[in-house]
Amino acid sequence: MKAKYDYTPEEREQFKRLQRTVRVLKKINQQFPVSFLDGLLEIALKQGLGSTEYAERLDTSKGNGSRILGTLGDRPRRTEVVYEFITQEDDPLDSRKTHYFITTKGNALLKQLAREMEK
Repeated sequence: MKAKYDYTPEEREQFKRLQRTVRVLKKINQQFPVSFLDGLLEIALKQGLGSTEYAERLDTSKGNGSRILGTLGDRPRRTEVVYEFITQEDDPLDSRKTHYFITTKGNALLKQLAREMEK
């Protein structure tokens, strides 16, 4: 039976790279949500924003954004799983605000994912 779709060698190589990155995430958690990876990448691309800004960048509600940030950090809302890939720091000028940054553990994961994409 002939395949319905043919992919170029370059596309197949890109699929393999993506698959390697997915497998890195599966080692962390077999069901690591794509929304968590998206959140981690948003913080990596622009650190120091607050939860409202990240929710907007992720095109999600404030509540869902807060849940994603909490689980990526160390403050889960609906689960016991915490990843500690990010940390939140209080704003020194306004105690109502917090800012999010990548942790050493998060940086190590991002570097590993980047290496997998280069192979």
